[in-house]
Amino acid sequence: PAINMKSGVVLEFANEASITLTPNNFSGSPVIRCNGIINWEIKNPKIIGDRVAHTGTEGEYGHGIEVRGECKNWRIIDAYIEQTWGDGLYIGSGTDAVGGIPEDGFVSRVETYKTSRNGVSISACKRLRIQEIKSSYSDRTEPKAGVQIETDHQNDFWEDLYIGKIQTYHCSRGVWIFPYAMRLYTEPTYNTIRIDDISCYGNNPSDCGGVTINNIKWEVVKGKIKIGDIYIEHSDTGALDVTDVVNGGFQVEVDSVSVGTTHPSPLGINKD
Repeated sequence: PAINMKSGVVLEFANEASITLTPNNFSGSPVIRCNGIINWEIKNPKIIGDRVAHTGTEGEYGHGIEVRGECKNWRIIDAYIEQTWGDGLYIGSGTDAVGGIPEDGFVSRVETYKTSRNGVSISACKRLRIQEIKSSYSDRTEPKAGVQIETDHQNDFWEDLYIGKIQTYHCSRGVWIFPYAMRLYTEPTYNTIRIDDISCYGNNPSDCGGVTINNIKWEVVKGKIKIGDIYIEHSDTGALDVTDVVNGGFQVEVDSVSVGTTHPSPLGINKD
């Protein structure tokens, strides 16, 4: 990584300051790595990855900011991330599920542009609150989502995950919730996910994915997914797709779904 964060550090970027990753051929080299550290904060980062000049062809883990392992009491505020070889922001357990799960995190205002795979990925957490996510043009490798909530390892889980607002623009999937790895749980864990507001925008249905929730049919997977409201600009691909829930232990509740073409994109960046 370009920066390896340490416990107790507040990393604050001055206005107009940015960090650009030197082109490399690594399949997974984050710009800022936060691994198993406590009491830290990243404020106002502008991160530019090496996607345009990347010299390798494999991998999808060159994240902008990577939060892994047993991080505790941490904050990320006002982050702008673009052109990464992996997700803009990744939050999950330690590699191969060693090292615990991030807990007591607070993220306020993350904006991503042209990140590989997803704008934001949340694979595991305890007590994580995110106030706003704006993701545009997530592509290069599947699932190309604005936000992906997917377990990477069999003992990953989401305990008290709250996201206040998600806005996506030109993403094949707006939000994808996919707890497939949980099917191998050795012990059931109760998962709780709450998203208050999801809005998905795009020029046509192929780049205006809505909300997909699937592979939650496993009895050992317990929990509740509560979504306040969903708005999608184009309806051809469906605003909400919930599949593989038969006999599952998850409860899914959605307050409302609306479709239309009149709302302008709320994103600050629109680089058509």
